[in-house]
Amino acid sequence: MKCNKCNEEIIQGRIDIGYKECVKCSTVEGYGCIAITYHKTGNTIQIMSKKQSKRIRKLTERRGYGTMLKNI
Repeated sequence: MKCNKCNEEIIQGRIDIGYKECVKCSTVEGYGCIAITYHKTGNTIQIMSKKQSKRIRKLTERRGYGTMLKNI
């Protein structure tokens, strides 16, 4: 099957889940995730938008933890 926008070939995996555009032409935002630690052996991930996951990861950085770095 060919992409509706650029006429490139679409991989079978995208066709199987119903997409009609190739990856380059797609406007669907990719997914991201954050790690959630319940206990040292009970970890999981939370799947969310890339924008949200980048924001949360930035907010939870341990910048300057245990060092003399200035928090900026």
